[in-house]
Amino acid sequence: GIVHIAVDKNSREGCVYVKCLSPEYAGKAFKALHGSWFDGKLVTVKYLRLDRYHHRFPQALTCNTPLKPSNKHMNSMSHLRLRTGLANSQGGS
Repeated sequence: GIVHIAVDKNSREGCVYVKCLSPEYAGKAFKALHGSWFDGKLVTVKYLRLDRYHHRFPQALTCNTPLKPSNKHMNSMSHLRLRTGLANSQGGS
């Protein structure tokens, strides 16, 4: 589960920061996203130490509940579900 997302709007590269519930979930996110393409650009994933993440985004310190998809069909996360085997809340995949 992803518990926090932040977009660096000042980044020319289009940096997006994602905090995961555990190192296991971070690994799944890495596998799902690294090397994929978004908006014609190659996605590169890098790990950030948790203390540095919290320094940059202090509000993320208390985030520990997985985020829900933006719609009931999980369209916004469909490629992540396919590549990591994550299931939706109804038990399907």
